[in-house]
Amino acid sequence: PTVQVAPGSQDYLPNIVHVLVDALESETLILRFDMRGFGVSGGSACSSHSLEPSHVLRAIGIDADAAHGALRISMGRYTTAEDVQAFLGAIDSVLNWE
Repeated sequence: PTVQVAPGSQDYLPNIVHVLVDALESETLILRFDMRGFGVSGGSACSSHSLEPSHVLRAIGIDADAAHGALRISMGRYTTAEDVQAFLGAIDSVLNWE
């Protein structure tokens, strides 16, 4: 799968990144990250309980197919550099289901 940072993501809060993953749906990614101990979200915060593509992502020009593969990654006050490195280390196995 290909991963790209969602357009406009770099213009917002520095602790949140939105990525688009082609060929995988958000729900699949959320479950795979959860199995590795990471909590991530699909879509946008205001549509996290809906199976429809985020209206926020659609409003900024992301097509419905791409929005189904959206993943929101948030870091907080207690997120460490080691946490980030562990997450980065898990990405390949999540995307390639190893």
